[in-house]
Amino acid sequence: MNRPHHNISWLILAMGCYFNIACAPIYRTHYSFTPPPTAEGKICASQCNSDQLHCKQMEELIYETCQLRAERAYHYNRICNDDKKKHKEREDCHTPFHYYQPICITNYSRCQTQYRSCYKACGGTITAQKVCILGC
Repeated sequence: MNRPHHNISWLILAMGCYFNIACAPIYRTHYSFTPPPTAEGKICASQCNSDQLHCKQMEELIYETCQLRAERAYHYNRICNDDKKKHKEREDCHTPFHYYQPICITNYSRCQTQYRSCYKACGGTITAQKVCILGC
């Protein structure tokens, strides 16, 4: 019988179609910065740099705080689950915190967006160029 081979051929064809669709080109935007022409504009742009650094530090602080909360939730869940196995009557294990497990990420793109807005407001020029980085 040719049937199993026929099914495998269709499976390979289907997978090929799926991966061909899923492999659309991926682009990244690169930015070129031209400083403001005036001394005041350059001072303003340096403040943008300071603001961007502060933004990134805040993102790191938010991330670290989230990581601590995640670690605390993990330990609480582990202890609570162990206690539930031993003592079914434990009511405090039913708090919403028991089910909370944060996902911690940083949002540096927010800092970049704010920086570009600030830089433009100071008189600087930004040129954006999309570059294909995968599946070109």
